[in-house]
Amino acid sequence: MNRITDNVIRAHYVKQLSKVLPFAYIDGEARDTLATQMDFLSYNNGETILREGEVSSYLFAVLDGNVHVSLQGEQNKEIHICTLGAFELFGEAGIFLNVRRTASVVAGENVVVASLPRDGFVSFAKSKPRSANVVLMIIVHSLLVRLRETNQELAFERKSNMEQEDIDQIVSEFIDNDPKNE
Repeated sequence: MNRITDNVIRAHYVKQLSKVLPFAYIDGEARDTLATQMDFLSYNNGETILREGEVSSYLFAVLDGNVHVSLQGEQNKEIHICTLGAFELFGEAGIFLNVRRTASVVAGENVVVASLPRDGFVSFAKSKPRSANVVLMIIVHSLLVRLRETNQELAFERKSNMEQEDIDQIVSEFIDNDPKNE
């Protein structure tokens, strides 16, 4: 991981923040103020950005490249959840709660992210409360959409499991292992 300190490169990524949904709806001055609270970081392909189980108070925005989100399954088998590309967020819970990360995030290629610590967001909220409310409302909305999608996936999976149980029962009724029936 490398912190981007070059002012020209940093200015480029500050402009890119306008393409990240929660930051697209605040004015340029507010975005610039928010950017002063952020670090712009570059990661090489395969570098870990967040590790499942760690406590972190940061929100991240992918500005260039992509990241892979995964979690540890049974017997430490890695389960790929999704790939996030430019202008998508991850780690939103970090600005709300001091909880362990539920997934790991790894650079899928060379990637640049903006990282915003909770205390940086609080500072921004104190100086630009209206803009902070807009950012928060969009983050909450996106989390609720994600929760709804997850609930639908779980419901579909349960429905599929129930259908499999029905199939298993029918098959067992037709296939009787009693040799007298043959």
